[in-house]
Amino acid sequence: MPTPVTSSSLIVVENLFKQYQLTDPPVLKGVSFTVEKGTFVSLMGASGCGKSTLLHLLGALDTPTSGTVRINEVVISTFSEAQLALFRQQQLGFVFQFFNLLPTLSVLENVALPLLLNGYKREEAHHVAVDWLDKVGLSHRTNASPPQLSGGEQQRAAVVRALIHQPFLVLADEPTGNLDSASGAAVMSILKELAFAQGTTIVMATHSEELAQQTDRILRLKDGVLLQDDPLKAPSTVGLR
Repeated sequence: MPTPVTSSSLIVVENLFKQYQLTDPPVLKGVSFTVEKGTFVSLMGASGCGKSTLLHLLGALDTPTSGTVRINEVVISTFSEAQLALFRQQQLGFVFQFFNLLPTLSVLENVALPLLLNGYKREEAHHVAVDWLDKVGLSHRTNASPPQLSGGEQQRAAVVRALIHQPFLVLADEPTGNLDSASGAAVMSILKELAFAQGTTIVMATHSEELAQQTDRILRLKDGVLLQDDPLKAPSTVGLR
């Protein structure tokens, strides 16, 4: 069945296959789906089902063996390396399980980095970063280095870094997987609220059914195949671009 595409579709994935070695079975096997602008989608499935591989393909960190990924109506595998770098820099945000903050930079400098890469002057970037850190309760930690923060604080900073340049799409790979339940719930709440406020689309890989149930939709994968697509609620229409 053809993947239904509408004018509000941000992501269109068609018959996606990924195989790393010719002698190995494909990691993804004909996956097709669309994601509407402003929605929060969960990818669920056991380890090895293809969740992280799918996120890497959506984020232009890898290329498919066959099939297409369209974002904003453009097949991203056709981009040059320079176009891919610009695409990731301007239109994407990434949140990782292990935070990936730069330990030699302060929290403020980590959060301001996407703005600096997109042409902001240092003073302006730092001013915006302070405002965003205040939104997540980290205004008192601006000059700290990441190792001085708790896991929950580091992930809050990472969420701000992913969203501060107002990307169209945020890809989150187990963003609460390295946190205790209270810190994980706080990070999830912040991620939802900040993304909702600016109409950002999120695709999140998670093992947590509890977290997935808080999203607009769940895509369930098994052995590289999309088994089930569960719409949980109507997607947000606030701040769509």
